Amino acid sequence: MSKENQLKLVHTADLHLGMHFHDMSHEKRNERIDDFFKNLREIVNFAIERKCDFFIIAGDIFSNPLPRGEIFNRFAKLMGDLLANGIKVIVAAGNHDTPASFIQRNTALGLHLAGLRDFIYVDQRSIFKPTILEGKHSRKKVAFYIIPFIYPETVTLDETNIADYEKRIFEIFDSQFVEKDVDYSLGVAHLTVEGAKYSSQIEPLFTYEIKVRKSLLRKMIKIADIAYFALGHIHRYQEIDNKIVYSGSIERINFSEINETKGFLYIHEERGELVKEFIPHQCRKMIEIRKEIPSYETPWKEFSSLESWLSGLDAREIKDAMIKLEIKYPREYGHSINWRRLFNLLYRKGAFHVKIEKILTESKGREIIRERKKKRFEDLIEEYVKNIPELRGNESLRNRVVIWIKRILGEIRQAT
Repeated sequence: MSKENQLKLVHTADLHLGMHFHDMSHEKRNERIDDFFKNLREIVNFAIERKCDFFIIAGDIFSNPLPRGEIFNRFAKLMGDLLANGIKVIVAAGNHDTPASFIQRNTALGLHLAGLRDFIYVDQRSIFKPTILEGKHSRKKVAFYIIPFIYPETVTLDETNIADYEKRIFEIFDSQFVEKDVDYSLGVAHLTVEGAKYSSQIEPLFTYEIKVRKSLLRKMIKIADIAYFALGHIHRYQEIDNKIVYSGSIERINFSEINETKGFLYIHEERGELVKEFIPHQCRKMIEIRKEIPSYETPWKEFSSLESWLSGLDAREIKDAMIKLEIKYPREYGHSINWRRLFNLLYRKGAFHVKIEKILTESKGREIIRERKKKRFEDLIEEYVKNIPELRGNESLRNRVVIWIKRILGEIRQAT
């Protein structure tokens, strides 16, 4: 078989275009947004150079389900480059592509509705039907089983009811089943699979999500003879098993992913089998520094010592890096610490962005508490919901309302 007749495709996910930290300056926000687009451009160029047949995005194109116009336009331009080179794009919408209100749908759907036949976009409101596509370069016929992110609340009132949720996932799969002869069948899904390894400190944020059992995906693989299941949602690249793979995100989203290698998967045919290859790419450096100011009688000396230690850091290591400085200090010493001097010191060394996390301790070794100047709006909302008389005694519904409100607030915050 010549290389021209070999099936070739790219699997990526969790692009999170538009992602940035909210305490960044306007200039730094744009540079951070560029980090993600730079990596996506590299993946697109790779697919074009290798003459791939398909470009799979397993969810979370944007960081916000209603992205700003310039973010969408830049994404559309990259997709246009793929389509112009005969590469078909398959997208399974992720949770970040799905507005929690359900009133609106992601703007990426517009590319599909515009009649671009080779841009396939599927979300939870789509009409699920068989998708059989032929690769322009290999001429291989491929059946795609596309499963977008499904909010558990739309399926079951009990977030612990795995059976109902998995039943819905299987219904989506079954509605796309084809008996026609195809060269390959591929799965694309945005969901959480049991056993998947999260980035550190991330898993608690997703406790409201149902983790699909591996047995369900293996059942679908057996029924449809799926050669490869491209997954998105978990930001860490990993193989659940030989045919079920998370590509991970294309850039480090936050400091919990500080040690993770980011990249994408190149899937190509060799001797009638699909071979996967993880292609890493360069990400912006992240550095985490933890220091403690002990409870002494001369806190200014301890601060001076900390400042001297930071001054001694190699500027070559700091340059263009995102820095998280975690400082643990006694409550009564807060007024003695010149936070602005620490910021300026690291910025003078060329840091791209500095985030200081303050952890207060009681001087006699009591329980550590994190500094809060005032209650967050989300906390006030949660307190309000918990005191609604109609929700008392129904903890499951109350927690669901809180989660839903926080999602909508998150979308509003990302859009501003």
